Amino acid sequence: MTDTRSATRSGPHAVVAGLDGSPESAAAAAWAADEAALRNAPLHLVHALEERPAPGATEHAQRLLRVAVARAQRAHPGLTVATGTPTGRSIAAALASGTGPDGPAGLLVLGSRGRGALAGFLAGSVGLAVAGAARCPVVLVRRRGGSHPQPDAAAAAGPGGAGTPVEQGGTGAPGRTPAASGDVVVGVDVFEPCGDLLAFAFEEAAVRGCALHALHCWSLPAAYGYAAAVDPDIRTQVARQVSGSLTDLLLPWRRKHPSVPVVARTVPGPAAAELVRAAEGAAMLVVGRRAARLPFGPRLGHVAHAVIHHAALPVAVVPHGE
Repeated sequence: MTDTRSATRSGPHAVVAGLDGSPESAAAAAWAADEAALRNAPLHLVHALEERPAPGATEHAQRLLRVAVARAQRAHPGLTVATGTPTGRSIAAALASGTGPDGPAGLLVLGSRGRGALAGFLAGSVGLAVAGAARCPVVLVRRRGGSHPQPDAAAAAGPGGAGTPVEQGGTGAPGRTPAASGDVVVGVDVFEPCGDLLAFAFEEAAVRGCALHALHCWSLPAAYGYAAAVDPDIRTQVARQVSGSLTDLLLPWRRKHPSVPVVARTVPGPAAAELVRAAEGAAMLVVGRRAARLPFGPRLGHVAHAVIHHAALPVAVVPHGE
């Protein structure tokens, strides 16, 4: 049975946004202000500086922060906003530490840069490093009005096409898609612990008053080999088993968040391409990464890395399984 208690946020921890003067970071700061207002949480704007800042760098950072504070408070009067210019560590380490003015951050927000439809995302080494190391969720935000790269349509479709809806609820009725609704989409692996991932996704849908679309992508184990080609029922049986696992995994979270409509689908095909396609037009795409420390340090998994590079919407990377 899934434990929904330990993975729940406690209190309105600060939303922390990193600024560097780029249009992408300005978009991230605006998104972070909206998110902080939704959460009724304070906003902390930071501009990380090198250990020995260049002449004028500190003054430039403070000007950027003043402008960002003014914009946030114009958009959300009454929003509590603090600023900071951490120094003495690498920029990625300063941001990944994820601290607000009153303790640990609840969310880190950074900008991501696009290079057009063919090149996909140039997320930047800082953004990828922070997303792979932070102890709290990290959201990477595209500049508004940027290009919207999409993976190859044939690859995105995968074998079996649109996938198998296994349950709907509330406004998540058949025919409702993220593109038409601005909902939250979460990629789920039913074979991995994902309590923190689902806690974040359900709570994001709850504060937005929207539906949550949960997607599990699967492929036949290699052990089935030739048998799957000879007996098509094998694929049907596996699809049914995976759908049942997803239903069981979501059940305690649906009980905990009865106001959140849920659409759950299992899709045969590559996870990253399917998630990007499913999230087109959504408000947010949520993916997980293992929080366990690896021999060569923390890193993003291949699905999270690919989604960050190709999704056109804000992507939240949630550490889980620590």
